[in-house]
Amino acid sequence: MSSRLLPPTDVKTKSIQAQNEVKWLTRPEVSKLFHAIETAPREGKEKKARDKAILSILVNCGLRVSELANLRTADVDLGNGILTVFSGKGDKLRKVPLGKATVKAVNEYLEQRKDAETDYLFTSKRSPKLTDRAVQHLFERISKTVGFEVTPHMCRHTFCKQIADKTGKLEVVADLAGHSNIETSRRYVTPSMKELKKAVEDVEFDV
Repeated sequence: MSSRLLPPTDVKTKSIQAQNEVKWLTRPEVSKLFHAIETAPREGKEKKARDKAILSILVNCGLRVSELANLRTADVDLGNGILTVFSGKGDKLRKVPLGKATVKAVNEYLEQRKDAETDYLFTSKRSPKLTDRAVQHLFERISKTVGFEVTPHMCRHTFCKQIADKTGKLEVVADLAGHSNIETSRRYVTPSMKELKKAVEDVEFDV
């Protein structure tokens, strides 16, 4: 009989998330998105201002699509730079700071907005409340313009990745993103395959 040790059969394997499953955008890519909105043909000032405010809140505050669609004007404190977010997951509430660029984008949208007959922040011509599908459709249109796929959730990932890279603290990412489990935030401090590849290339010796 072979003396080779066999692995125990009662050991449970832990599934590992693929490193490339979570996709985020680079800063140049985000700039292209804003440019695509600004230069969109056949779009009026109000629509452009609204779309820029939507993109700004998603990429600079890390909101989920449903959280964005459910934002009310009263939830945005532009004077103090605070966004109150109500999550559909257990109806939890969190406060997210608003940067100067985002405050400016929302202000410009509110100045352009003609329809004030609703409590909701974002509206459309068809509805006093923007739907999740309308936001997704906006990003499908932007994707065609810039030539690469972009989704609202990629903007959320981008925000979380930027915060993780800047602070290196899981609890900061978790608080700002509204993660109920801090392990969800760990993916943003775990190097992606692209980052690992660059690290290897930076130290590689010539043969």
